[in-house]
Amino acid sequence: MVLWWLLRRAGIAGELHIGGRKSGPRFEAHAWVELEGKILNDSADVHQHYARFDAPIASAVAMAHSSGNADFNDAREVDPD
Repeated sequence: MVLWWLLRRAGIAGELHIGGRKSGPRFEAHAWVELEGKILNDSADVHQHYARFDAPIASAVAMAHSSGNADFNDAREVDPD
């Protein structure tokens, strides 16, 4: 997620993807960043190990933010004074 955030700060529209898999009795999740369809921070075959959610997770949030429909500051701790 840090890589995605750094890319966004630099004006680069990377996409944060999350996938999941069942491993015995456990469910495992994993995240990676893609840029123009290329995986930046993981192996190229990560899709073979995790079932990727259909849409990029973070691009929808970023689009809402750029259109003024979301405020990333809401996630920060705010001083009540």
